[in-house]
Amino acid sequence: MLNAIVWGFVAASSLVIGGLIASWMTISQRTLGLILAFGAGVPETWISFVQTFAAGAILTMLANSMIPEAYQYGGKLAGLLLVLGFAVAVSVVVLEHSSVV
Repeated sequence: MLNAIVWGFVAASSLVIGGLIASWMTISQRTLGLILAFGAGVPETWISFVQTFAAGAILTMLANSMIPEAYQYGGKLAGLLLVLGFAVAVSVVVLEHSSVV
C-alpha cells in the first residue's frame, strides 16, 4: 500500500510543480492563447478514439488488479456495486449528451 501512495504522490507532483512554475512566470496573452488552443480544431473522431483508448486501459486495469481483490474481500456485493457504479457512470454520460437536461 505504501508503494501505491508513493506512486500517487509522484504522479500528482507534476500538477504541483506546474502550478509553482506558473505562479512564478509571466507569459503574454498571445502565448497563453497558443497554449490553450493547442487542442482546438482536432476532429471529434480523434478525441473519441483517445477517450475510448483511455477507457479500455482503465477497464483492463480494473479487470486485472482491482476486481479480483474486491471480490476476494467483498464477495458478490462488490460485483453488484461495480455493475451499479458502471450503470450510473453510463447514465451520466448519456444524460450529458442528451438535450433533456
